[in-house]
Amino acid sequence: MKSRYFSIIIAQEYIDEAISYAPNNPSYYYLRGEILSKRGYYSTARISYQNAINRNFNSDSINFKIAKT
Repeated sequence: MKSRYFSIIIAQEYIDEAISYAPNNPSYYYLRGEILSKRGYYSTARISYQNAINRNFNSDSINFKIAKT
């Protein structure tokens, strides 16, 4: 279980780096929201989901994910 937690942390580092290179890519913010949600950072995940929507992310499930956070 411990290795899974560290994998999630590494994934967050990679997605944060990807956002720094392509800050207008909505998919990166969506993935960041997914990672943060898995880590239990729900309010920060919600912000990432909102950033994805603000950048025209198209997904029917994103509003559901925002409601869950």
